[in-house]
Amino acid sequence: MIANTTVERIRPNFIPERPKAIVQEMFIRPSVIGKIRLGIQVLTLKGQIDPKAVKIYEDGVSAGLSFSAIKKDIQEQCKIEYPMRPENIEYLKFNKSDFNDPESIDILLKKYGEDRGKGKMIYSLPVMFPYDDPLKVMPHRFSFWSASSLQYFSEYAEDGQRYCMKYSTPKKSEFSSRIAKSFSGRAKEIRQDEFIDGICDTDSCPQFQEDKCSLELSLTFLIPGLKGAGVVQAHSSSKISMSQWYATLKFVYESRGSLRGVNFSLTKKLMDITYVNKQGVTERSKQFITVLTSDIDIPDLLQKSMEGINEAVLVEEANSAAKVLHGKSKDIHVIEMSDEERDEKLKKLNNYLSRIDECNYDLVEKLRRKLAGYLKYLNVSNADFDTFARDAYGEEWSINEDRLKYFVNLLSQSTESEVKHLITR
Repeated sequence: MIANTTVERIRPNFIPERPKAIVQEMFIRPSVIGKIRLGIQVLTLKGQIDPKAVKIYEDGVSAGLSFSAIKKDIQEQCKIEYPMRPENIEYLKFNKSDFNDPESIDILLKKYGEDRGKGKMIYSLPVMFPYDDPLKVMPHRFSFWSASSLQYFSEYAEDGQRYCMKYSTPKKSEFSSRIAKSFSGRAKEIRQDEFIDGICDTDSCPQFQEDKCSLELSLTFLIPGLKGAGVVQAHSSSKISMSQWYATLKFVYESRGSLRGVNFSLTKKLMDITYVNKQGVTERSKQFITVLTSDIDIPDLLQKSMEGINEAVLVEEANSAAKVLHGKSKDIHVIEMSDEERDEKLKKLNNYLSRIDECNYDLVEKLRRKLAGYLKYLNVSNADFDTFARDAYGEEWSINEDRLKYFVNLLSQSTESEVKHLITR
């Protein structure tokens, strides 16, 4: 039941739950049980003419070492700053050193490997995602690494701006002769120097222009048949792959309401790529790009999503809710109603909400549909609310579970005038 309670008074009740244990204060990443390489590293010309570098490279590849480990060994022993370069390949690369259980590679090769004349390789791999948020599935940023550590990295702030960040210089402890210890990790600060004044601007960044700062992209997933309490990651610096992965994830999520339980495939596709070389000349070449695909039947899924819901009013509300937050639904105009009409409308709303609870939607989709129901009951424009939420909380607010919970609870206890005042002030 919607209560006549002020927005300001109820707002604190719906802040995400505060920590109850020390571990909840920490940013916990999922355990990574393995990594897949989307390309390989080969020796540069300087590396090829150094016999010692060649031996280190060949021995490292034979032993299944990661290319980063091989590169580090060559740099330290041969004093070559850039001994290796990336090379495009048509298959997914697996190193035993990249998996907690080295036998995992044999399991994957047996299950998904193909022999196309170069021995058994994996050209396409089925994957599943443990989360519904596309940005949690594929975290990415710009980053500049020195030989030993991360120097600069991009990060978005609550104002929606992308900033160039760095780790703060550790302060000396006032209680001992060493630097101050911090349980919560290293402090971060905004980069400010003669080149960058806070904002991450690639056009004026010397590290980006010198190809030292680049896109750092990870895809986090599960592989059917691979056991272990953790996830597998694939890393890339491809802008094309980033755009294609996100487009696929976003489309499936918005069509189905969830990424979980959907079968995807990670595969290589030969594509014509247009790029500008270092001399400013536009060139074209064929490259194997890692793409994400899914065989999900979206039209059939949408058709079945409403099965078992027979009431015409529920169908109308659910279809409207499926379009809300995407700029496809029409504004709802304020309508003067009598008490009897309002009671009848409230009855329909409560009936709609109970039916949503009974439907086989994931939690985020249920919250989105409930939010749409409250907006219609309160005669609040979907487009106006979406504009308010995007400005206040960013483009991804509609797939953020905590944010949706907050809004549903807020609207459930607010009046029409309170909500309209909130979104227009």
